[in-house]
Amino acid sequence: MRLHQERGELGMRVIIAALALVAGVVWVVPMVFLGKAEVDNAAVLTGAAAQQQDAAASPASSPQDLMADPIGNAKNVQAQISVQAAMQAAQMYFAQSGSYEGFGPTNATEFDPSIKLTTGPATTGVISVRNAGPTTIVLVIEGDGGGYLCAGANGGTVSYGRTDAQTAAECSGGW
Repeated sequence: MRLHQERGELGMRVIIAALALVAGVVWVVPMVFLGKAEVDNAAVLTGAAAQQQDAAASPASSPQDLMADPIGNAKNVQAQISVQAAMQAAQMYFAQSGSYEGFGPTNATEFDPSIKLTTGPATTGVISVRNAGPTTIVLVIEGDGGGYLCAGANGGTVSYGRTDAQTAAECSGGW
């Protein structure tokens, strides 16, 4: 009788362990693939996919090159965040008024007080508003290293680039 109980307990433990293993695989495998898809989507949205292709095509780029100036890279990320926040404010303005016309330094702060806009040239830390029309707008900021970052909206489509763009069509290529 005792031998049959031990076999039953052992069999039950094996079944529980197998179920736990299957549950773990069922949970982990989709998370791994979902995480990969999210990373790929983020790379496409931010233009990092194009940058990765350019980096792969250029044998001179290395991890050391990318991390040569971590402070400058962090400041460029701050500039990107600023432009994205300003574009979100512009889109909220568009949703309320039906046009980008009139969006500028005074009403941008109604949506986000930290946004610094100008209708003049782009400078470090200050975003230039350009060609605010019925369905288009361009926002440009000078990066810490002297280059430019832009965001251009044409209707509901927003594109990003690294140029001193005057039109939404000129702002392309991603960050």
